[in-house]
Amino acid sequence: MNTAVEIKKERLNLRMASNVKEKIEQAARFQGKTVSNFILTCVTAHAEEIISNNKIKMLSEQDAINFIAALENPTKLNDKLTAAFKRHSERVLVNE
Repeated sequence: MNTAVEIKKERLNLRMASNVKEKIEQAARFQGKTVSNFILTCVTAHAEEIISNNKIKMLSEQDAINFIAALENPTKLNDKLTAAFKRHSERVLVNE
């Protein structure tokens, strides 16, 4: 039987009010989990939801039409925008 066990090396330290700690401990007991496992499970699920919600953006039909139109007909650079790009490239180091 070959079972891979991930070794947990990372650590987070939190400070919180005592009433918050009590709520977390109570919720963990209700689910039959350790406080660490409860926090890890809840935070991971919430983090995954946030990441997922921010990776995929749904556009309305009109927004999609406007987006495609902007790609097909880009705005022409005016003098101010050209100058801004030049200042940006002078100030920002770009990794190549």
